[in-house]
Amino acid sequence: MSCHLARYQADERIKTGIFKFNPEVERIQSEELSRCKVERNNNAISSSLKAVYNAPLSGESLMPYFLDAVKSYATIGEICGVLCEVFGEYD
Repeated sequence: MSCHLARYQADERIKTGIFKFNPEVERIQSEELSRCKVERNNNAISSSLKAVYNAPLSGESLMPYFLDAVKSYATIGEICGVLCEVFGEYD
């Protein structure tokens, strides 16, 4: 049995432009994130992050806890920080 990977590859080259960073977008996003962190419910964040921490320790699926954390406005960085506490970092 042979593998025919070539049939899934395009012969044409896709030309893309060079990404140009817009400092104004960074400023706006940073302000929005700061505002969100001030206005969010920190008790809900803390509770949802504790649940993310405890779920893998009891063998539960993490997905429902991820969703709860995001709905309470926990950041991806905060969620990943909890996961690093539980699982460590890969070297």
